[in-house]
Amino acid sequence: MERHERGADEPSLEHRSVEAHDPSLSQEANELLTQELREAVGRDAVDVPIGSPDPAHGRHRRHIALVRVMIENSVYVLSAFATVLTAAAVVSLVTGSWWILGAVVLLHLVATAAIAGVALLLAGEPEHVAPSTAALLEDEGVADPDRLFTELVDEFTRDARP
Repeated sequence: MERHERGADEPSLEHRSVEAHDPSLSQEANELLTQELREAVGRDAVDVPIGSPDPAHGRHRRHIALVRVMIENSVYVLSAFATVLTAAAVVSLVTGSWWILGAVVLLHLVATAAIAGVALLLAGEPEHVAPSTAALLEDEGVADPDRLFTELVDEFTRDARP
C-alpha cells in the first residue's frame, strides 16, 4: 500500500488494491470475488483515507447450514407463517373466540411487516454476483452472497478516489 500525504484540509490517503482476502473462504472464492469486485468498482486499486477499515479482509462465513437455508428462504418461511396465522383467524371466527382473533390479527400484521421488510432488503441490493460465484459462496457458508458483494463494493467506493 502506498501512502500519499495531502494538505491540512485533505486527509492522507493510501493506495489500496481492490481484492478479497476472506480467511473463511477458499482461494477460488476469493479470486472470483476479486474479479467481480474489480468489474463492479471499475478499477484494480483505489485511494482511501488512511486507517479506514479494509473490507477485503473481513470474515463473511457466519451461518450454519440450517440458518443459511432459513435466511435464503425467508420470504417463503414468512409467507407460510402468515398463511398459518390466517387459517388460525378463520378457526377463531368459527369457534367464536374474539380475543384469539385479535391476537391472530396482530401477529398477522407483524408477519406482513416482516415480509415487507425482507422485500425492501432484497430491493436494496443493487450489486449481484454471477450465479456460479453465488453458488460457490453459498456452498462455503455465505448466507447472502449478493448482500456481501453489495457491502464490499460500497466499502471500496464510499471514500475511494480514482
